[in-house]
Amino acid sequence: MVSTLVNIALDLNGKVAKELRAFGANLVLLPDDIRENNGQLISMDEIDKLKDTGRINDVYGYAPYLYSIGKIEEQNVVIVGGQFENIKKISPWWKVEGSWNNDNSDESTIMVGNKVAAKLGYKIGDTVTLNIREETDKKESFTEKTDKTEKIPVDGISSASQSLNGDAAKRWPLNILSEMNQGKYTPKQFKLVGTVSTGGSEDNQVFIKLKEAQLLFGKKAQVNLVQISVLTNKNPIEITASQIEKQIPGTKTRILSQISKAEGNIQDKILFLMVLVTVLTLIGSGLSVMSTMTTTVLERRKEIGMMKAIGAQNKKIAAIFYAEAGAVGLIGGIAGYILGVLMAQIVGKSVFDTFIGFHLAVIPVTLVSTVLLALISSKIPVGQAVNIDPVITLRGE
Repeated sequence: MVSTLVNIALDLNGKVAKELRAFGANLVLLPDDIRENNGQLISMDEIDKLKDTGRINDVYGYAPYLYSIGKIEEQNVVIVGGQFENIKKISPWWKVEGSWNNDNSDESTIMVGNKVAAKLGYKIGDTVTLNIREETDKKESFTEKTDKTEKIPVDGISSASQSLNGDAAKRWPLNILSEMNQGKYTPKQFKLVGTVSTGGSEDNQVFIKLKEAQLLFGKKAQVNLVQISVLTNKNPIEITASQIEKQIPGTKTRILSQISKAEGNIQDKILFLMVLVTVLTLIGSGLSVMSTMTTTVLERRKEIGMMKAIGAQNKKIAAIFYAEAGAVGLIGGIAGYILGVLMAQIVGKSVFDTFIGFHLAVIPVTLVSTVLLALISSKIPVGQAVNIDPVITLRGE
């Protein structure tokens, strides 16, 4: 059991951290205040630095997004340009009916939120005319109302993000807009390939390929923000966020604290559970060893009495029993390690759908713990053995 639990525990944080990435991104990269004030976005060349895991640790995946405003049949919508292979990795909880946009295809395809599809009566395979608002240098003071009746400026994605309350809202800056009839719009036809359902603001958005969005929005090789999925099993997310800011000057990170705290709490509780089970297992094993050694002492009372009668010292008798307990503990540790490794693989495959790594450090931990357990558990039985009165024992009493 010690071998099984220690092997799993050493791999636990890494595997749990990857499983928790199903929660979605836990970090957002935005232009800093200077860039935002100058209307500058994040370039794709800068985003490529996230691929260098030698300099930016623990980045599991990331997805850049470019936002703009458009209309479908006079209905104002938020248009989102994204890399969908990346989105699949960091946001596996998206439910897509139909198919995803293909980043490598030249065909103009679109995915729409399920609420947009339901309201406008679109079905997969339909042709959707998306009217895209032309970008201007002048920022327009369009606003929208949220469920909390607060007004959100939509002239900048990061500004909208900062105004919304709650980490979940910061991940998705904009919803469908209303009463926004200013600006010039250019129509573009797309083939509807899928509908998106997340239970969040994505249900009210439309999604096109990032490269096509950059071309249509006049934002060549630029994005508004990058959602980043960070593993937190080795380093705190704050360290990774700081590394990213240093590696990509002119940007700032926002930690989605609700997700990060939830992940940390889950990992801590699972680890605590593992430790608790290990301790209880050791206690149970110790009681079993103690019971076995006590029985052994009782069965060998005459032998012990004979040894003491011919002059054996108590420490010699104790050494015999401790040596026996240590040998049994060592043999049990070796067999237990082998069985524990096999059991850990079974648990890892069934729970995490992957095998547990081989850790040499578990070998001495298992052997030392089992030998110590055998010796400590033998203390009371050995004490009974050395206190046996040879006269009474040899008389058969």
